[in-house]
Amino acid sequence: MLDKKVKVSGVACLLFLAITSSAYADASVTSSTYAVTSVTSDAYSKVPTQENHLIHTMGTTKSYSWNERSAPIYCNGKITVHTFPNTQGGDYALSVAVYKVGDTTSHGPWTTYTLQNGSKYNNNVTLSGLYGYFEVSVTPGSDNAKGTFYVDYH
Repeated sequence: MLDKKVKVSGVACLLFLAITSSAYADASVTSSTYAVTSVTSDAYSKVPTQENHLIHTMGTTKSYSWNERSAPIYCNGKITVHTFPNTQGGDYALSVAVYKVGDTTSHGPWTTYTLQNGSKYNNNVTLSGLYGYFEVSVTPGSDNAKGTFYVDYH
């Protein structure tokens, strides 16, 4: 009988110490000497979203005129090219050409895509499989068509 009381009181003491030691540990860490901010798993889950938003925003800050090459863009998989014609109407296609920076073996584009309905506002195409630095240009099928484009990278 005495053996059971010792076991029960021992377990109760351990439980009491576990509860109180964590309370005292939190109080001692949050003294005026240390500035402690607790980080929850929810805060960690928001970091990639904020980084992606920053990268997404950085990718869309520069517009280029049609027939102009973009600055070298570092791609990590996919890019989306958005086009904006200066005037609506007309039926012409846009040629989206992607050039690999530093590629001395081929003098042409790394890949091209024909974007139909070039007069459509915010017409876009997503290209994947792009890793490294690339430049993008958009060429209209009509000589008098003017517009701008920007590259959004993911």
